[in-house]
Amino acid sequence: MSSSTNFLDVVTDSELQNKRATLRVLERRYDDYMSIFQKRLELPLPGQKFWVMSQVDLDDPRLKDIKEDFINLVDKLHSLQWEIHKDEAIINGSLDEYYATRKAYSFLDSQDDGGIAFLQEHNLTTHGLIYEILENPMFIEEHEHVQWLPVVRIEDAVFVKTVRGIEPVRKANLKCERVQVGDYAICKSIHNNLFMFSYCKEEVEV
Repeated sequence: MSSSTNFLDVVTDSELQNKRATLRVLERRYDDYMSIFQKRLELPLPGQKFWVMSQVDLDDPRLKDIKEDFINLVDKLHSLQWEIHKDEAIINGSLDEYYATRKAYSFLDSQDDGGIAFLQEHNLTTHGLIYEILENPMFIEEHEHVQWLPVVRIEDAVFVKTVRGIEPVRKANLKCERVQVGDYAICKSIHNNLFMFSYCKEEVEV
């Protein structure tokens, strides 16, 4: 990986402060939703955010009118958090660490168990995985045969660009439903068929 920047990778302090201010607004909105979930689902108060979300089924009829707005908020929140991490990395000259971290988390999030089995199999913590990617950017691909492939077209199926050309992928779970052209599908080849398990908004295979 390379942490070199170009003239497009310039971040001013005022831009970063504006993004942090926007993030605080989104975080307050997220907290408001936690309170709404607790009230509508009659959950015990108070409750930690992680615990509240572990009790929430967004398909519950009681949440029907706010489900889509909440999902959009979470997407914006996560996207902005990563933007800020990248801006800070550009300022600090640590893009290597940023890309390794983004790659590690995009892979772990794509796994049904959050990557626990993979980490245990290789005797790693999350930070250990980030270190391995810094040492060898292809660490995950070599051990798990996972690929980050650019999404170039969405019709009845999602189409990605591979070394062989443009190929369709099969969605393996609901994490794939909100993928868009320009995203990077996290895929695995099973019996000569490409399956998509999640996606990342940014190229991480650097």
